[in-house]
Amino acid sequence: MVRVLVCILLGTLFFLQVILPARCQFVQKPPYQTPLQAKVLENMTRNAKEWSEAAVPELMSYMDSFDFRSEISDLPFANESSSSLLQLLQEQIRQSPLVHNIDTYYPPSLNVTELDMNLTQLINSSFMYNYWELTNLNPYLYNKFNAITQNQAETLLFGFPDFTTNFTEGPPPFDEAIQRPYYTALNVWNVDAGNPIFGGLGTVFFPDYARPLTFLNPMDTGIYEMCCKGLDHIKYTNLSCIMPLHCKAWNGTQGTLEHFNHLILPAADLWGYTLGQLFQRWFQEPPMELHYLKLYQYWEADFAGAALIPDGVQYFIAGFYMEFGTSNGTAIQQYCIENGIPLVWALGLNTTDPKLKGYNMSSMFLDPVVGQIKNVSVSSSVVSQFNTEWTMVNSTLAVNPIQSWSFWQDTWNDLYSILPLTSHLHYTKVGQCRDNNLCFTVDDNQDCVCVNSENK
Repeated sequence: MVRVLVCILLGTLFFLQVILPARCQFVQKPPYQTPLQAKVLENMTRNAKEWSEAAVPELMSYMDSFDFRSEISDLPFANESSSSLLQLLQEQIRQSPLVHNIDTYYPPSLNVTELDMNLTQLINSSFMYNYWELTNLNPYLYNKFNAITQNQAETLLFGFPDFTTNFTEGPPPFDEAIQRPYYTALNVWNVDAGNPIFGGLGTVFFPDYARPLTFLNPMDTGIYEMCCKGLDHIKYTNLSCIMPLHCKAWNGTQGTLEHFNHLILPAADLWGYTLGQLFQRWFQEPPMELHYLKLYQYWEADFAGAALIPDGVQYFIAGFYMEFGTSNGTAIQQYCIENGIPLVWALGLNTTDPKLKGYNMSSMFLDPVVGQIKNVSVSSSVVSQFNTEWTMVNSTLAVNPIQSWSFWQDTWNDLYSILPLTSHLHYTKVGQCRDNNLCFTVDDNQDCVCVNSENK
């Protein structure tokens, strides 16, 4: 009996000290950008402009090189001038989706290595939490290792001021947590599922929302801190550190979506890819297949501001074999319908075959139940067939939640054949759409697929 009373008392204390404060702060919506964030970004922008301009001669020389010209020789613009090719490269990078993926399945616990929001938190919040907001609202998730690694990047690389409290002993105050950046990925390789190494649901932000907030790094700064800086607090070998990584290629400078020339070659040198491969991925038909390591080779794009939802969300992208036919998938659909946000399904890395060195990672379709797309209508019979496939998958997963890759591929093929060409999606190329803020893909007819502006 005493043991039971002790458990009840401890549970009550946990609720009062952890859960209740988190719920009380749950509704605190940060501003689009704080004065401190604006100041940090202003300093970055001033430096980035200078560095970006200084990098142009080296880039022009690269684009006149025999190796680069050989790699793009089969593309329609192969004989364009180096200045034209540089402009094309710049515009395509700017057009890359800004995405943040979360894992919808894990309950918040001390055992996860990548701390982030879960689906329930996303659905019930007015903004997406940065690391410091997350641990402030959920103190039991605080991890000293993660805190030190993240703070190193934010203070030493980005120039944010230190916290006024000792963050190594616990989360900083919420009013200081909101001053720090929110992390996204610039999906330069046009991976259909966004940034799936972090989870099965990607939030893609409106370019016009994100552009005034965004600063760029040519790689994930967490990997950079762990693998390139040799920090004393890191006592183990992370999987990422085993990857081929030329750390000296980058000097730790940042760019913006206007000024980033100085990051283009370092990004390629860090991972050992070429700019010709980027062009082949963007402009070759069919797109160049990707090695699975390309999933790690995104540019880190951080907001010196808040990721407000649903305000800033252009569309959601869900991993097919992670979310389709599940209760989480249903919750995602409902959230999108209620908030007027399109939902895209992506096949992603649908295999673990070690012999397969290339992956398409460019298969997407529009969810016909959610809709929310201008000038795209789907018949009731198609919606009915889609729902039938959903029910079949749900019933199959109820019996055995682990299904083969061939099961998912066959289900995908069935749905792809059911859906009209206007629902088959592809990332846009430079010049395809007049409005790159509302139009985020093209369909099989090469028509632009755009968000309903009246919903925004």
